[in-house]
Amino acid sequence: MRGAVADIDDDSRIADPSTTPPEVDASVAAELRAADFEKTPSNRRAGRKGDARVGDAMDLVEFETMIFSRFSTASRHRGEPVLDRSAYLLLSRIDAERPMSINELSGALGLNPSTLTRQASAAVRAGILQRTPDPAGGLARKYELTDRGRQRLAEQRRAHREFVAEVLQDWNSDDVTAFAAYLCRFNSDVENRQGVAWPRRAPR
Repeated sequence: MRGAVADIDDDSRIADPSTTPPEVDASVAAELRAADFEKTPSNRRAGRKGDARVGDAMDLVEFETMIFSRFSTASRHRGEPVLDRSAYLLLSRIDAERPMSINELSGALGLNPSTLTRQASAAVRAGILQRTPDPAGGLARKYELTDRGRQRLAEQRRAHREFVAEVLQDWNSDDVTAFAAYLCRFNSDVENRQGVAWPRRAPR
């Protein structure tokens, strides 16, 4: 998806009105001339802000992301109770870059240390996290998943994936791929604005 955006930004892709083929309609040629002005990011953003369709789309994105936040509760599975959202995020983040201290988790998740201390302590009591010495020899204790924690996290991820597969079962492969790419792009842009990236596994 990023490649498509790069194509739009590439100056070599903006047609020169003087070389417009004879068969191109005059109105199309005018649009090509306007593209020379609109090709800069600042002008494109200014134009978008005045576009009512974009405003409507932004309202829709805001509403649908609110609905999307209910996703984790919709994918509950039978058996052992599902991890709550805070525990799922905490375990997922530690699993991606383990082990981690409270200060490291605070920077990564954007939560204050006292909140994370409470969450981590609850996870330790539940047997899904354990405190470990810093492998690098630092004074701060770090947190690592227990075997039970890794099992619970794997079960939660499997439940989420099964739920997604069920929801998208009637989508064609192109739509599924496009949705995944746009979702990844959206999350990456959010992370870029926040200055904190979530470690990602390399594509298989």
